Amino acid sequence: MIYNKKGDLQEGILMIVRVAIVAVIAFAVFGIVAIFYTHDINIRNSDAIIVGKNVVECLAPNGLFDSDSYPGDEMDKVLSYCGFSGNIDILFVRVTIGKSVGGSGDIVLYQGDSGALWVRELYKNGEVQLSDDIKKFEPGYFKEDYKIVQKSHDQSFDSSMQVEVLVKHDL
Repeated sequence: MIYNKKGDLQEGILMIVRVAIVAVIAFAVFGIVAIFYTHDINIRNSDAIIVGKNVVECLAPNGLFDSDSYPGDEMDKVLSYCGFSGNIDILFVRVTIGKSVGGSGDIVLYQGDSGALWVRELYKNGEVQLSDDIKKFEPGYFKEDYKIVQKSHDQSFDSSMQVEVLVKHDL
């Protein structure tokens, strides 16, 4: 049997070239697909829930809100009071505390741009047909009522706390 070593070497070199060409084509196809296929994961609703629950725990630990301990000159700085830092410009938080939320004598604490709520209404109502490119910018939203005990001037009474959080799209 005659064994041709030169032929084997030539076939091996051709195989390396073929594998390299297939790899280049595969990377080109995956690159093109990656450019046009993006998957946006919207975590803004989760962010709003986390911020809302942290604000409640900050203001009313164990369900007790002491209105005398909250500084009266910082009604518009609830996030700063609760220790939030970083990019809080994308947040709007409103906390309403009272015997019946929406009544007279309620304590309203807030921080952020309340004007962003109209953007949420635009998405919620569905009156305007929005494309998928626009829908990915939908703000996260959380609103919840909590039963608490409010302490004021050494008197305690049952009350309620309504927390509303809006997380805008971070550009």
